[in-house]
Amino acid sequence: EEYGGRGASIEEQIEEYGGRGASIEEQIAFHEEYALADAPARVNHIGEQLLGPTLVAHGTPEQKARFLPPIRAVTELWCQGYSEPGAGSDLAGVRTRATLDGDAWVVHGQKIWSSRAAFADRAFGIFRTDPAADRPHRGLTYLMFDLRAPGVTVRPIGRLDGKPAFAELFLDEVFVPDADVIGEPGQGWRIAMSTTGNERGLMLRSP
Repeated sequence: EEYGGRGASIEEQIEEYGGRGASIEEQIAFHEEYALADAPARVNHIGEQLLGPTLVAHGTPEQKARFLPPIRAVTELWCQGYSEPGAGSDLAGVRTRATLDGDAWVVHGQKIWSSRAAFADRAFGIFRTDPAADRPHRGLTYLMFDLRAPGVTVRPIGRLDGKPAFAELFLDEVFVPDADVIGEPGQGWRIAMSTTGNERGLMLRSP
């Protein structure tokens, strides 16, 4: 609670939503000192350092107000839903469909190797919304969804030590509000690359 209450959970995010507005130099110093102190693992780093900066860059004011405070307080845990059984290293090949029905998207398909999904509250990922797009990466949309929603099944994938580090996500006619799309339909690839850039940047600045 102290960690989140001080804004350390989203140190790079804008102060309006509880972050510290830290510069890249300050972020590097924070991560180095955190590691040197042998501090506990950050249970919501996917929300803090992948989705959070993505929302700051691409989210609506309503999305920022709704999702950033729980990320800061570490009261809502996130996982990433990118990989699929037939689309791991080639994310442009995702086949999980999302079809617009009124003011909601109906999602059907499967995600796999989702880190921390076994104990997360929500997930984000890219979904096929325009199968007729002239290029595969142009037919994708970036959605956020509740793992407790009807139609969502989370199946943990155990490691050799028995801990559920990963999980499969089965999505059977899951309704996702249109308000939970980040960016515009068809922009999923571009926004996912922004998220990936945040992840790679984290790896580069981590000790």
